[in-house]
Amino acid sequence: MTGLKKWSVIGAVVLLLGSLFSMTAAAGEKTLKIGVLAPFSGSGATWAGYLYHPVKLWVDEVNEAGGITVGGQTYKFKVVTGDTKWTPSEALTQARRLITQEKVQFIVGPITGGTSTAIQQLCEDNKIVYFSEAVSPNISPKYKYTFTAYIGERDIPHLFLVPKYYHPDRKTVYSICPDTSSGHWYRNAAVKVAKFMGYKFLGEDFYPYGTSDFYPMLTNAKRSKAKLIFLYAFEGPGVTVLQEALELKMDVVYLTPLPVSIPLMVKNSSWKTLNGMTSITYDGKGAAWDAFSQKYKAKWGVPPELAPALYCACEAYAQAMKNANSADKERVMKALRAPDFKFYTKAYGTEMRFYGKELHGINSQLGAIVDITGVRNGKLVKFPKATMEEAWDITLKLWKK
Repeated sequence: MTGLKKWSVIGAVVLLLGSLFSMTAAAGEKTLKIGVLAPFSGSGATWAGYLYHPVKLWVDEVNEAGGITVGGQTYKFKVVTGDTKWTPSEALTQARRLITQEKVQFIVGPITGGTSTAIQQLCEDNKIVYFSEAVSPNISPKYKYTFTAYIGERDIPHLFLVPKYYHPDRKTVYSICPDTSSGHWYRNAAVKVAKFMGYKFLGEDFYPYGTSDFYPMLTNAKRSKAKLIFLYAFEGPGVTVLQEALELKMDVVYLTPLPVSIPLMVKNSSWKTLNGMTSITYDGKGAAWDAFSQKYKAKWGVPPELAPALYCACEAYAQAMKNANSADKERVMKALRAPDFKFYTKAYGTEMRFYGKELHGINSQLGAIVDITGVRNGKLVKFPKATMEEAWDITLKLWKK
């Protein structure tokens, strides 16, 4: 055999072995689907990307790193979506499709209380863990497969600590919330917290999603002479409310119990418009958070405040798979429910776990790191005297079973 032929044969063998190895590796991998339920159309369409992008970021990173290996099996992930159209009936239809046709491993979303509670029993019956992004799903020991990104009961007293320490002369409250199950839950919780902390509740208004004219509600609030407005509004309607309030020359501080992004709101208005704004902020500190933010920003722009919590939901599920040494859905759920379960999150650069047993009899609420931020005199500021620890103490006094 000539040298040329010899090397040709060797080359062919190497290529064949490489192909066989690649085929074996590919055959050894399995793909797990993550369902994202969000309002990709309808009045809440802005929120679809906020739910989808953090999950997609996590999936891309894990897949690029080679996937997750448990029980001798390597898994990669794929995101599939369902459009809730902001309605409970469509959320249920899409959840059923994701479970029965797409065969998803777990679900992230939806974003509202009505759409979240609509799919709970379906997920329970099919042993599908789902991470709700609503504050008011029916959290109870009955629903072992339901988890949520929020501790809403803690977030509201956390907000009311801001006027306690920074605006002690403002003791009167008016509420403007959407006419939804989440909106009513927040309003009721705000009344409960306000009265406990010594504030006087002067009145309320509820608005349907899609409202673009808040002048009548703001006029009512102005007549009440309230110095604080408890405002449940996402970025879009939130900007509208603040712009109209500025035109009405209202002197109020806004307490928004949602993880809205003030930088995103500024892009659509101005620092002057947002003066007095105060909201919860699900962000981290240090190098880990900076790295997460930069990766997100490179793909989709400024990350919304709930982005790290959604990313964390995927990290929690992955850690539970490792703890269970399995992708079996029931075994993963039991790993998530283990009393000592915790996981490290790259988004926050710290360990996290689930809370809520004192409130609901089961640990289902992700203990996200929360700050309170706001706009004062044209600047983004934080309120360090308003601590999570004091907020949690108030929460236990008001909601502990």
